[in-house]
Amino acid sequence: VLIFSAFSACKKNETASADNKTLIDSTATKNITKTAATLCFEFSKNKDTTAVSLTIEANNQVSGKMRWHPFEKDGAIGVLNGIKNGDTITADFDYIIEGNKQLEEKVFVLKNNELFELIGELEDKKGKLIIKDLKKATIRNTLTLKDCSKIKFLK
Repeated sequence: VLIFSAFSACKKNETASADNKTLIDSTATKNITKTAATLCFEFSKNKDTTAVSLTIEANNQVSGKMRWHPFEKDGAIGVLNGIKNGDTITADFDYIIEGNKQLEEKVFVLKNNELFELIGELEDKKGKLIIKDLKKATIRNTLTLKDCSKIKFLK
């Protein structure tokens, strides 16, 4: 819950224009490719940025990186590992925030060249933060598809 509070303090949640259940249950996205595809997305507002790179394998395994950087505040950078099921990507986000290692389940919806980052109240389950009730999750950010060479990820 502490991490949720830290993230929410720096960002206003965007409300979904469509019902979240519709976003989560949608299976309209077709297979991106028959081989691995790397996609990069970015969101920027008021000097706050979020960037995500995702490599989606033919078997729908997903890996990548995520950088959350609020302006003039501590952010988080880490790796993503998960699975794509229809439009929904569920991944473990293993990151460092304020010098501490954290593991959090991230849920994204990939539609029409946009990546919707879902957020909700978090609870700790065996050392991993997860969204307590996915049906109550809202869209925090809508990240747009970008050229990967134009997005900087901190090492």
